[in-house]
This record gives sequence, C-alpha cells and structure tokens, in this order.
Amino acid sequence: MPPSPASEHRCQHRSPAGRRCRLPLAPGHPALCLHHARSHERHQLAESLAELTAHPTDFSSAAAINRFLANLLARAAHGLIPRRDAALQGYLCQLLLNTLPALRLESLDQAALDESALAETGPCPEPSPVLICDIPRPNRSLPPAATPVTASEPWDASSAAEQMRR
Repeated sequence: MPPSPASEHRCQHRSPAGRRCRLPLAPGHPALCLHHARSHERHQLAESLAELTAHPTDFSSAAAINRFLANLLARAAHGLIPRRDAALQGYLCQLLLNTLPALRLESLDQAALDESALAETGPCPEPSPVLICDIPRPNRSLPPAATPVTASEPWDASSAAEQMRR
C-alpha cells in the first residue's frame, strides 16, 4: 500500500515502541518535525564536541593547544560547533597560552631548587607551614592624619589655571 499524501508531510521519527511522530515537517528539514530536528542537532553537536575532546590533550604546550584550535576551527567552519561555543573555547585556549611562560618558569625554578637542595643536604622532608600571630593591630583611637596632595592624583585643569593667575 503506497503512503498517503498526508503521511509524506509528517515527521519520520519513530519512538522506541515503533510509533511514528504525528507532527508536521519542520520548514527547512526534509524528514523531521521542529522538535525532533532540534533534538537531532543537539545530538550531533554533543557527538562533535565529544570527538573534539575525545583524545586526552595535555594543554601544557603551545603545540597541543595549536592542534586543539585547528580542530576547533575546522569544526566551527563546517558548522558542527556553534559560533559562541567556538569563541569561548578559543578564548580559553588564549588564556592557556598566556599561562605557558609562567608554567615553564615555575618548573625551571622548582627544578633548580630541587637540584640545589639535593646537592646540599640530600632529600629533605616537606616544610611545615609557618604561622605569624604577633602582627600588631592598627590603632584606631587616633584621628586620621591629613593626607597631603601628591602627584599621583588626577590633574585638574581649572585649579591649574587658577594657580597660574596668582
């Protein structure tokens, strides 16, 4: 039996029980209603993002961040990732790139410190934290001192012109 003309304009989605959706086709989608088309897009987006982050990436080198950004750009260009998500992930990668010099310096300092400590005394135990409890509190019984005008205050053109007239 051929499908009726009314069924050609219905959503092609089938539920797990085998029932077909009764909603009309979404404008611009050939086989699904608006609800199922959006659901399908969200599912594809989740798969795309899962593929993007599937490979565990160590973001401690510029090359690893560059590979991630190249993959992100390719997916954003094909429309697999929304523009806002791609922009956010690009911004976060920029922040990671900005912290790389500090990470390298910190690791070099730690390595130098470890080498010097090992050369002098051998392996040392973890230092215990030092608590300082004898810091004096401010004396609030005195009136506040008059603060002198310093060069760090903003320049006022009217007061400068008034001083020049004198």
